[in-house]
Amino acid sequence: MPIIIICSGLKLYGYVFFLFFCIPYLIINKKKIYTSIINAKDIEKVVLIYFIFLLIETLYGSYFIKDLKIIIFWIPLII
Repeated sequence: MPIIIICSGLKLYGYVFFLFFCIPYLIINKKKIYTSIINAKDIEKVVLIYFIFLLIETLYGSYFIKDLKIIIFWIPLII
């Protein structure tokens, strides 16, 4: 969180910049993340499905509008 705040304060896209730090973490801990999704409660799985839906809609919207900036901002924000 401090990296996001600092990057946003420097007029950089904090969420996008933070994603570069988040991707290695996700790759390293993918087995833990997968098991936590499997062991999640039903309501948590519904929320996860909703966020996946938002990601798909973001991709569709950026393709329809043909604007890459939508993906650059919204995908890291949702993740």
